[in-house]
Amino acid sequence: MFQDNSLKALEKTFQELKTKLDEIDSEAIRNRKQDFPVMPRNELEQVLRSKAKTQYKRRLLLTQIGYVRINLFSEYYERLQHAERNKEFEDAATLMNNYIETIAVPFIPAKRQSKFRKQLNAWFSDDENPDPLKYLREWRTSYETWLKHTGTMSDQQREEEFAKLKTSFFTVYTLSFSASNFPPVAR
Repeated sequence: MFQDNSLKALEKTFQELKTKLDEIDSEAIRNRKQDFPVMPRNELEQVLRSKAKTQYKRRLLLTQIGYVRINLFSEYYERLQHAERNKEFEDAATLMNNYIETIAVPFIPAKRQSKFRKQLNAWFSDDENPDPLKYLREWRTSYETWLKHTGTMSDQQREEEFAKLKTSFFTVYTLSFSASNFPPVAR
């Protein structure tokens, strides 16, 4: 995940992602009525400059960052579907890679868990905790393979390989979210 989890770093991350969303929204094709609600900058800044607890501010920023990331994903996904329907698989693969490398990767934990930690998790958890780095490596390998071999594939092979690539994309997208970077709403 982003290495510096300070309020200043989170605020910077929010501003960068929000700017990217604003830029992409100039040519949006998704139904923006279904977007997650993102606070206007002046309201968010007012809360961040208030005397509210740091924990509240951090949770608010992480939630707003998560909403922006989801809205960005929605736009990328609409564009991906459009390219796929038009059999523009190379463009669609480039869109997926762009999203992963610029928006998802910063939120994937950089460290692997120690063997001891993995074993502890296995003992106390009913479900297996997937390793996001493993799936990120799989994405990168699949994407590199796609780039090298797409020109030599038949139409059927290209569609099959694209479907695999798309599945890998969804996996990495999903694993880029965690309770630490998109906290559940407090009750």
